[in-house]
Amino acid sequence: MSFITNAIRLDSEYRQLLDTVKKEFSAHKPYPIAISGLSDGASDACIVSLVEDTSRERRGMPLFIICPEEKECLRLQKMLVQHGIRASFYLNRDLNFYNITASHEYEHERLRVLSGILNGDFDAVITTPDALLGYTIPPQCLKENMLCIDNTEQLEPKELANRLIAAGYARADLVDSPGQFALRGGIVDIYPPNGRFGDADGGTKNGANAIRVEFFGDTIDRISEIDALTGKILNDLKHANIFPASHYVVGGEKEEIFKQIHQDKFRQIEFFKANNKLIEAQRIEERVNYDVEMMKEMGYCTGIENYSRYFDGREIGQPPYTLLDFFPKDFVVFVDESHITLPQ
Repeated sequence: MSFITNAIRLDSEYRQLLDTVKKEFSAHKPYPIAISGLSDGASDACIVSLVEDTSRERRGMPLFIICPEEKECLRLQKMLVQHGIRASFYLNRDLNFYNITASHEYEHERLRVLSGILNGDFDAVITTPDALLGYTIPPQCLKENMLCIDNTEQLEPKELANRLIAAGYARADLVDSPGQFALRGGIVDIYPPNGRFGDADGGTKNGANAIRVEFFGDTIDRISEIDALTGKILNDLKHANIFPASHYVVGGEKEEIFKQIHQDKFRQIEFFKANNKLIEAQRIEERVNYDVEMMKEMGYCTGIENYSRYFDGREIGQPPYTLLDFFPKDFVVFVDESHITLPQ
């Protein structure tokens, strides 16, 4: 591939394309550029060259690549990683056909990508049109619900547990998968979908392992990175930034949020009763009351996405937040197979 990318960089049409992209970045007046007639290998080499040659103009913001199918996204991600490019695939929402406890693996993977975008961890983000338009947590909400833990912080174990529940974590006896935490006396084990850890040498790294927070009274005495399976301590940490474990976090002024939900519930009940729909009125009252109690106690409920407007502070009719909201006004978008992708 290096031979092909070097050959493309010598091509006059590629140099013209690169100059145009850079000029549009400087002028803040982007417009679409169509590239046609490329084979799969040449298209891959063009993407690799653009990622590498526009790093200065992008100022740490990843190149945004949209492909028509997930299979093509995975192939492209694998190819970019093989060339030393930090690429990540933003998955579509998983479909649940049965009312069972579903795996949150896909949700945690999406949150890992979103937090990585905010941290500047990627050179390229690849996705499909369906995933691009799917609801996600607002960028500001993701930042606000990030837990910053320092090894000298004054904090009680129960307070940390409450903050984890509000951030979408589920309590368990032992942490064995992302999105869980365990509280045992003065020890809290946390398995975040993604975290940013500061080690004892002053370095910072992204972490995919569980962490253990040990308390002495109401003070954090030690933070360590552990193997979730064995509990073995892998590394001592000075601090840890832990991102939420759910797209739907009950944060901010919770009582005000619940008050708004109940107000809309009463209005809907009155509407049903006025139209002689007494069964529907009873059902919505019971369901909303149950959901609110679950959110108060557990931080989430089944079908919590139905209440996302209240958490985000959106007005009625305002569109939800998507992956595009994590990018600035000016960024490079590469649409693969645009004659298929854009109609989607």
